[in-house]
Amino acid sequence: MKKYKVTVDRNKCISCAVCVSLCPEIFSISADNKIQSKSFEQKGDLLVGEVDESQLLAVQQASQACVENVIKIEKIK
Repeated sequence: MKKYKVTVDRNKCISCAVCVSLCPEIFSISADNKIQSKSFEQKGDLLVGEVDESQLLAVQQASQACVENVIKIEKIK
């Protein structure tokens, strides 16, 4: 199964929660009103994690709907 790297810039997040509504199995909003994820690692202001093809569509929809464009997806080779 193919894997995809997802990087999220928490510093640019405006807490609109569109990503949460489209992909609640991955994203939520933290107490400090920023995007967070149970399955991604926090590295400074970034969240970094991997998703497989079964999760890709929901993450893509969240990325495309994000008004601040904080969610990036890369195919892992």
